[in-house]
Amino acid sequence: MGKALPAMLLESTRTYLLLVPLILILPKWLGVEGIWWAFPITDVIGVTLALLFTGYYLKYNLLTEPR
Repeated sequence: MGKALPAMLLESTRTYLLLVPLILILPKWLGVEGIWWAFPITDVIGVTLALLFTGYYLKYNLLTEPR
């Protein structure tokens, strides 16, 4: 679809900026269970970021192009 860079940035954000820190932080409060909670929390935040990016893209790229 020609959107490799945004896809790579969203996936990298989800993995390196969200998942790894949550895996390190959550066990301090939840114990071993915190590691398992890091995955769904990261997925929810990742979906939210992807929806925000999609909304931004639709608003500023598709709706403003002349037809």
